Amino acid sequence: MKGFTLFLLSIAVGLACLARAEEPLGVVQDRDAPPNAESEQPPLLESPLPMVPDAQLPLADPVLKGDAMIRGNRATVWSQGDVRYILLDGDVSVAVGGYGFEGGRAVVRIDTQTLPGRSVRHISAYFDHADAMAGEGPVQASSPRLLVTVSTTGKVRLSTDLGTATETAPDDPLVEQAEQRFTAYRAALARPLLPAPDNPIVSEAALALRDARREQIAGRRQMIQAEAVALAERTLAQSAERTGDLDREVLPTRGAVLYSVDNIVYQPTGDGRSAIMLIGDAKLAYEDPADNRSVALRAERIVLFIEGELDDLPDGAIPADRVLGVYLEDDVMATSDGYTIRAPRVYYDLPRNRAVILDAVLFAYDVERDIPLYVRADLVRQTSASSFSAERALITTSEFGVPHFAIGAGRVTLDQVKDEEGNRRNMIHARDITPRFGGIPFAWWPVLAGEATDMPLRQLKPGYSENNGPEIQTTWDLFALAGRVPPDGVSLEGNLDYFGEHGPGLGSELDYDLPNLFGSFDAYLIPYEMGTDDLGEGRNDVDREGDTRGYLRAQHRQYLDFGIEASIEIAYVSDETFLEEYFRSQADTAKEYETSFYLKKQENDWALTLLGRYDLTDFTPQLTTLQSPGYTVDKLPEVALFMIGRSLLEEHATYFGQTSVSRMMINFGDDTPGDRGFTAASSAAVFGIAPNQPFSDRFPGIPTNWVARVDSRHEIDVPLSAGPIDITPYVVGRVTAYDQDFQAFSGETDQVRLWGQAGTRLSTRFHRVYNAENELLDINRLQHIVEPMVNLYASGTTIDLGDLPVFDSEVESLQQGYGVSLGVRNTFQTQRGQGAQRRGVDWLIVDTRYLFAFDEVGESAALPRYFDYRPEYSIGGDHFFGRALWMVTDAVGATGELTWSADSGNIAQWRVHLATEHTPRLATYIGYEEIEVLESRLLSAGFTYQLTTKYALGVAHVYDFGADESRRLEAVLERRLPRWRARLVANIDTVDNDTFFGFELRPEGLSGTGSLGLR
Repeated sequence: MKGFTLFLLSIAVGLACLARAEEPLGVVQDRDAPPNAESEQPPLLESPLPMVPDAQLPLADPVLKGDAMIRGNRATVWSQGDVRYILLDGDVSVAVGGYGFEGGRAVVRIDTQTLPGRSVRHISAYFDHADAMAGEGPVQASSPRLLVTVSTTGKVRLSTDLGTATETAPDDPLVEQAEQRFTAYRAALARPLLPAPDNPIVSEAALALRDARREQIAGRRQMIQAEAVALAERTLAQSAERTGDLDREVLPTRGAVLYSVDNIVYQPTGDGRSAIMLIGDAKLAYEDPADNRSVALRAERIVLFIEGELDDLPDGAIPADRVLGVYLEDDVMATSDGYTIRAPRVYYDLPRNRAVILDAVLFAYDVERDIPLYVRADLVRQTSASSFSAERALITTSEFGVPHFAIGAGRVTLDQVKDEEGNRRNMIHARDITPRFGGIPFAWWPVLAGEATDMPLRQLKPGYSENNGPEIQTTWDLFALAGRVPPDGVSLEGNLDYFGEHGPGLGSELDYDLPNLFGSFDAYLIPYEMGTDDLGEGRNDVDREGDTRGYLRAQHRQYLDFGIEASIEIAYVSDETFLEEYFRSQADTAKEYETSFYLKKQENDWALTLLGRYDLTDFTPQLTTLQSPGYTVDKLPEVALFMIGRSLLEEHATYFGQTSVSRMMINFGDDTPGDRGFTAASSAAVFGIAPNQPFSDRFPGIPTNWVARVDSRHEIDVPLSAGPIDITPYVVGRVTAYDQDFQAFSGETDQVRLWGQAGTRLSTRFHRVYNAENELLDINRLQHIVEPMVNLYASGTTIDLGDLPVFDSEVESLQQGYGVSLGVRNTFQTQRGQGAQRRGVDWLIVDTRYLFAFDEVGESAALPRYFDYRPEYSIGGDHFFGRALWMVTDAVGATGELTWSADSGNIAQWRVHLATEHTPRLATYIGYEEIEVLESRLLSAGFTYQLTTKYALGVAHVYDFGADESRRLEAVLERRLPRWRARLVANIDTVDNDTFFGFELRPEGLSGTGSLGLR
């Protein structure tokens, strides 16, 4: 065991030079400033310094584990022996882990050092006009010339548009300046840390400067020694044995303690103990190779309390197991894997396994989410390698002394834990909470718990609405406010809002993603409605005063034993207009609200399902469903069996089948268009009925009782080929039977419908390559791929379309007749990028199709559509459809779409859209679309512009040329605060007949905070 300990100690001694780095974060600044008074003093040693081989030089401390990302528009690479160099031009950046710098140009040197079990890459980057990358770690520096050093055990990755390899260094002034700076830096690192020889050549001025410094040190030496010895006697007398697990101790007790200092004083303290006083730029490095752990300590003065007395002063290293205590004073900094501490005084009591830190600043970093954490406190106690407790603390993600937003705590505990992926998470538990803006408390809460970088305030949005008056919306982390750490994969947020004349509102949203199950639950409540719903142009206000209103929706999916998947949904809305007034997107575009359960057993090419659905409301809550089909359908239950792609006849044919048995009922609800604010004119235009008529009057005679149905569809495809042409004949048969007829609805007395279809699909593919080059469009050769497609089909039925009530559009709404679909896809591909970044891209895609529908039976559609995989699902008659996607350059993209209807002889709809990223700071878009049936002609345009590094502006506008009015105008001014986004929002919406002005504050790292959010 002693031999193994000596072996580890010998490795640690070999790494003793790690303590020599001038900056623990590996950053050296060279601001090209004129020499100051200190630099003009003559050197103490006039003889040249011996150089140490590069392979033995540690160029940065600590050694990181992340990959190094080096980027630049152009890169020139060369080697000198085992050393690699890179000259970078244009948008240069170097980032490792949470640290990063950027500049216009840079020279990067990479030295590789081989250690037992790992290789360390020492990276030195000399920047021209450098700045710290936004959001990349705690190190902030800016300079016309900046030297940055970092060491990592990860990979070095180079990303560039144009890379060139040369045998010799380029003839560039920056390369020469960088090499001089690299050489000077290595010379500084190579200076011996031990005292100089007994008789160095010293100038008179240097001797005077040295004597003055010695007098200054001597004046404080006696006081430091007495204070340190007294502190040791008080603490060491309380315990004589070490406690705690080795991997949880505040400082390692194995391996070696390496040190460097200007002056050393040794003093026995009695009782078999002694003290080593390090005075003047003192540095300690704890290295425990067996545990892969290191701790770096720095201060102007350090006292080491040693077990036993020493015959000789150790030469730069002490066995860690002999150190009983460490006292540090004046500009103290302690750095370990996961945290950095700064304080005026720190004491480590190793027998009791704790540390006391006064006036501390504790820094930790969330590398995964790129968010820092600062804890400033009057007193911090460290109880293990990753656990801290603080009193009278301030918690923030801002590096500012007075942060924009912070959380004050009477007492807080910080524990650093690792998740399943090995990422470090900083978990806190705090009491006596006072959130603060600009240092001013504005609230109080008893407890707070959770991940430290997850602020309990998720959103603050005050504003003024023309319809409602003053409003304020807030979102909170409920787990944190309850003082509970959320389980992994679970989040729970709460809303506390005030909507002006509507009154207060409460809400919650639960999301979870756990092994074998995931889902969400969200709910909102207006306890007492105090106003009316203003639903926009063409509709009356709806009075809801005195009502209790709200909604809830739950979605859950779980994977059970035997390969069974279970899904459950619950949805309830209090009244017809609640979603329109408070959650417009839910009313217009969300998945259809339903209360249902669904079971599925799937294996290979078959699946068996069970569905039950029953609406809890007596109205249709969403506008999309209300318009089409105009009702919901309950199913109790529906059992279905699916066969997909089963091979037949020794794989010469393929079978597709589905059979379902259903018990269904159409549910119209009891409301009328007038209950939703529709006037006589708008009700007639949208629904075709008066505002006081029930919605069931839209479909006279439609059954509203329970109906049983059996539906079975079977398809056989026979894939063939004739040279380059793929030919697939297919035949489809379908039978649908009901337990009653629909004579009251359409006069149809037959209860069984037979439907059949036969057809053939033909397709092929050919291509040609053109040696086209165009720098403006970034084209480097073109490959043109042509894919013609034809589908000939004929279908017939015993019951015509429209004579059956539609329970499911994919069962009852089947087209009949025969037709031909002719289509072709043209794809133009090119290559972009240089070197390793060269890639193939789809430059232009044009899809066109024409449908000839002969002897078609069914209603014409204002917007016809064709579905090639199931022609029976198509709607409308003869029509042409075309769509194009054009990636003009990597920064310019365009799309277009057009539908021409033969029934009307007009273009049913068309749209074009162009998006451009002019610079990394400016992006614009413009689009136009016309929909004939709605007489809608909408122009939408907008831009986002990064005004400065802190301010961004976004504007979006929608104008309706059909109504000759502005539909929506929105402007957002965003101010980037440290780890927060503040936004001023102005929105004028003529559809909802509302104008809103407000302010929004959200922490970074949450969804929706990465951009201005304009569309």
